[in-house]
Amino acid sequence: MMRGIAAWWLTTGLRITVILMVAGVTWYAVQTWLERLVMRVPFDSDDRRERARTLARAVRAVLGAVIVAAATLSILSALNIPVGPLLASAGITGLAIAVGSQALVRDFVAGVFILAEGQFSLGDVIRAAGVTGTVERITMRTVWLRDQQGQVHVVPNSAITVMSNLTREWSRGVLRLTFALDHDLREIQRALEAMADRLTLQEGLFGGFLEPPLVVGPVDFTAKAVSFELTVKVLPAQLHTLERRMRLVALEVVRERELSLV
Repeated sequence: MMRGIAAWWLTTGLRITVILMVAGVTWYAVQTWLERLVMRVPFDSDDRRERARTLARAVRAVLGAVIVAAATLSILSALNIPVGPLLASAGITGLAIAVGSQALVRDFVAGVFILAEGQFSLGDVIRAAGVTGTVERITMRTVWLRDQQGQVHVVPNSAITVMSNLTREWSRGVLRLTFALDHDLREIQRALEAMADRLTLQEGLFGGFLEPPLVVGPVDFTAKAVSFELTVKVLPAQLHTLERRMRLVALEVVRERELSLV
């Protein structure tokens, strides 16, 4: 009895031990390599580093599954358990799971491209799948958006077929003003220029404006009204604040010059 156990340990047991040791060392090497790769690459922002870490976790999960599957098959082979029927059963089961989880696979693949290409970052305001909101979380399967009402929308990555990034590097604030056509167009033009000068004086080029305000127009007109636009290139984070100030300044100038808005 003891000889049989000893013989088993010196043959099959030793083989299983070696398989487990190789699997453990391989898993440790994969983890270490991925962590060092992320740490050594010089990222220009914390967001890019976080995206790299998310991709590294996904790669680690896939490689971990491969290592476990290979180790399991090797151990079964060492125990003289036929793996052919198991592989056939696993193939049928895997096919059924794959058919039932096509959406999950599409989400995962789309998430890889979103993270790798850097289409948007945490804190960006985007429009995707009919939802507009601030990006609060990016995973391999979903993107979490919080809208202006505070509601959180979880959008599957595969549902993002067209994405509009509203805050990439800079944004443009636009204020359209429609005046009664009985006003002198030159007076309207002077009023708009006064608005631009006052905004520049209040904000300055270093207070959020990346360029001086620009008067555009007339951009539209009817038999009774004419429309102009006041545009300004601003930092994304300050867009809504500066748009509110643009409206306040416009109201002040319109009242001072006794103009009528339609």
